[in-house]
Amino acid sequence: MEANVNRVTDPQELERAQMRMMEVRFDCIVKMYDSGQIQPKSMMPFVERKPLPPQWFKSEIKFTLEFLRDAEPVHIGLAIKQALAKMDEAISLYEKQGAV
Repeated sequence: MEANVNRVTDPQELERAQMRMMEVRFDCIVKMYDSGQIQPKSMMPFVERKPLPPQWFKSEIKFTLEFLRDAEPVHIGLAIKQALAKMDEAISLYEKQGAV
């Protein structure tokens, strides 16, 4: 893991910095090959099933800097792991049922 510290110059980043917030974000694209398919509404037997389209998923959590300073490391790690688990659960549901 590498940490880079830079001055904040972007107006949107400056707004977040003034709120003294920190965010963790996971991004994942799920490509559906054979496992997920769209069932056509037509009852015609020659209408083929189509694979589900690729879908982006994200999981975001935000912490105040005070929380990060004061909380036990195990609580911070647990919150991050729970956010990742929620994203994995949503991906699994999408793969099985095509629901987002």
